[in-house]
Amino acid sequence: MLPKTGRIGEVGISKWHGKMKIIKYTNVNNIIVEFNDKSTLKTSYRTFKSGGVRKKLKRVGMTGTTNEGYKMKIIEYNSSKDVLIRLENGYEIRTEYKCFKNKGIRNPMHPSKYGVGFIGIGEYSSLGNTKKEKHCAEYIVWSDIIRRCYDPYYINKHLVYKDCVVCNEWKNFQNFAKWYKENYYEVEGQRSEIDKDILSGAEKEYSPKNCCIVPKIVNTTIIDAKSFRGKFPVGVDFNKASGKFRARISCIKKSKSLGYFSNPIDAFYAYKKAKEKQIKNIARKYYGIIPYKAYCALMSWEIKITD
Repeated sequence: MLPKTGRIGEVGISKWHGKMKIIKYTNVNNIIVEFNDKSTLKTSYRTFKSGGVRKKLKRVGMTGTTNEGYKMKIIEYNSSKDVLIRLENGYEIRTEYKCFKNKGIRNPMHPSKYGVGFIGIGEYSSLGNTKKEKHCAEYIVWSDIIRRCYDPYYINKHLVYKDCVVCNEWKNFQNFAKWYKENYYEVEGQRSEIDKDILSGAEKEYSPKNCCIVPKIVNTTIIDAKSFRGKFPVGVDFNKASGKFRARISCIKKSKSLGYFSNPIDAFYAYKKAKEKQIKNIARKYYGIIPYKAYCALMSWEIKITD
């Protein structure tokens, strides 16, 4: 066996860095090799002989581009499982090195939802509370609102949402989630829904000012005010059997006839009277439960022939 000093100067080939030689030998587990670029590395004699000597990569400072198109940089590297990355907008995330390599880092400010909505930076997550719930309730509602306003395919099928927009504040999911959690409630086991029409009327913008949370039946009652609109005024259709115009009102998923009239105008006013009464009755029933401004809006609700 060669004395330990006899191995100094021994040359080997690294699989990654080419030629190398031993410049210091303490024991089989403690040697120092030098590469052609004069850099050195501590390793074992066994690793040296197998050609498995590999330099540790200096990963701090490495840059790249995410799949979303944002520049990123490693600013702290503790291990392959503990890497701190900073995006060009200043957002920092602690993740794994493989996420950096596969460009899978996501920018929470990126408008990933129909080109306008983004998750934002804050305490609210889009994830559900259980494995069966992919997304939380507030995210589902937010996503649906963004879709109504910015998905061309959806708008073409539901023209009532044409020209609708979401205010800049609510394009950030964090802001919407905070508002939704602070305002959401349920009554009698009945699911509540977000409504824009009660407070805003003809306004097209979804915003904290224009929207409120109401029980589903309240929301349905308002929607029904436009559900029978055809070529005749809202709530009116032509009955061929009688040769007259019929006024109808929706009552909990059922249609109730209000009578037959010789002209559509008289039929409309019969509908108008019944519908406004129905809306006021709903408002009174939920007084003290629904937001007061929603109650006032319902009590002064007016059905127009142009609806």
